[in-house]
Amino acid sequence: MFRFTIRELLLATAVVAMGTVLALEHWPMADGRRLTKKETEVYAAALRYAIAHENPDGLIFVSVTGNDPPAQLTGTILLPAARAGVFPVKDHSPDDPSPNERVRDKRTGEPGSIVSARIVKWLSKDRVKVKVDSYTGSLWASGDTIILVLESGGWVIESVDPNEGWVS
Repeated sequence: MFRFTIRELLLATAVVAMGTVLALEHWPMADGRRLTKKETEVYAAALRYAIAHENPDGLIFVSVTGNDPPAQLTGTILLPAARAGVFPVKDHSPDDPSPNERVRDKRTGEPGSIVSARIVKWLSKDRVKVKVDSYTGSLWASGDTIILVLESGGWVIESVDPNEGWVS
């Protein structure tokens, strides 16, 4: 099993100092409510898994439940998904099997991947099902459904559902 804390997520991605992740607790969701501390920790563990296992390439654009993260969580590596655009690959022949589109930073044109997490269902107060995805371009995407459990104060990957993983 893998144990991922909010601190490890930030250190692994070299984005921001430890304390700023707490700003996620005040991050408004699409339904107008704020993330709880528990949800913040779940999303941190899920994003850490996605960044490590879904093979993102280049810049990492982050989306949680379809929303951009707060400014305190972004930096030179993690960027809000709203900055990502999907652009056609120039001079792409119709006979070429490689991807014909690519995620890029709308401002700089640098290549990257959109990494996202979405809580599917709370299975209990200390167990949750989460979908994680990475999209880099056409025929260059993947996703998993993971189960996280709370153990000794940290969220741990209990399992990856072998029937719900996908690759394109």
